[in-house]
This record gives sequence, structure tokens and C-alpha cells, in this order.
Amino acid sequence: MNSDCLVALSIKEQNDTALLLSLTGTYSHFPSTSNLKQVAYRKAPNGTRLPFIITNSKARNKLQEMADCFTANFQKLSNSIVMNFTWPLFDQCTVWVMLAHKTGRWDSHNQCKPIGDWLQKLQIIKDDSNCEILCFKKSDYPDMFKDSLFSTEILIQSRQQSGIALKKLFSSLGILSMPYVGRNKDVK
Repeated sequence: MNSDCLVALSIKEQNDTALLLSLTGTYSHFPSTSNLKQVAYRKAPNGTRLPFIITNSKARNKLQEMADCFTANFQKLSNSIVMNFTWPLFDQCTVWVMLAHKTGRWDSHNQCKPIGDWLQKLQIIKDDSNCEILCFKKSDYPDMFKDSLFSTEILIQSRQQSGIALKKLFSSLGILSMPYVGRNKDVK
């Protein structure tokens, strides 16, 4: 299967922007940058060897290949619409990640960091510490994703846009009007 990074962009107003990435093939599985660390050494001025941590070159190369694919496809997209982009595209945002199916046992929350780091390196987001990154396994929702189980989708929205969507969702579920009961007192 060929690997690709498909790009879709929705711009309504300055604060109402969404970017959708669809990663297919080998790109659908992000390498974990925290689990693939290696120890390297550098020489100190006094001649001693000092250890430091680097990311595995295989993981680094895959992330660079994915970045190059995004850049090429985003360039094609931006050539088809007349608009100037300011980088990074998002300052404070919410990143929704629907992860492709993987065999074996794995934790979706371990994918937040490498995805956030990758998006920051691409200058899609300014600082991943200002972004909420939520990862879901598509295999946990087989009826919803049966046609796209083997691709990873990343949706990046401005914080304001995702806040409006969450408020609508909470309202529709009645969550905002539920009475809370605490240890010390009841809260309405």
C-alpha cells in the first residue's frame, strides 16, 4: 500500500480554521519518539565522553518523510486557493486524532506526544503545550470507521471552534444542566 499524507483545509474566518490530515500506508502509524530513544556520546572539552539522548534514526527518518509528504501536498493545496498563510497556522487549538488499527496491545495516549511534536515541527501548531491533543483508536469504534480503519486522521481546530462544538455536544447530552454532588456540599 502506498503511503500518503492527504491535506484538506477549511477557512471561514480568521479564528474559524480547520485542517484535516489523512495519513495512509506506513504513515498511518506514528513512531513513538519516547520509546525509541538511544544514548549517544559527545566529547567534553576535558576529553571525557558525555552521554545524551537522541531519537532513533529510523523513527526520525520516518517523521521527516511524513513531513516532506505533508509539505508537498500542502503546497499543492495552497497553490489551488488564493490565500496567504501565516505560520504557524494554529496558536491555541484542539487536535482530534483517530488512529489507524494496529495489531497487538497498545495505548492511544502514547501517540499524543509524537503527534504534537510533529505538528509543531511542521509549524502547523505554535506550541504543543498550548494544544489539547486527543487520540482515539478507530478499532474501538468499528461501526463508525469500518471504511477507514487503516488510515489515521488528524483534525486540527482553533480552540474557539472546538469549544463551540464541545458545548453543543455537552448541551445535547444534558451534561451542562446536571446537578453535581460533592463531598462537602451540593453544587448546581
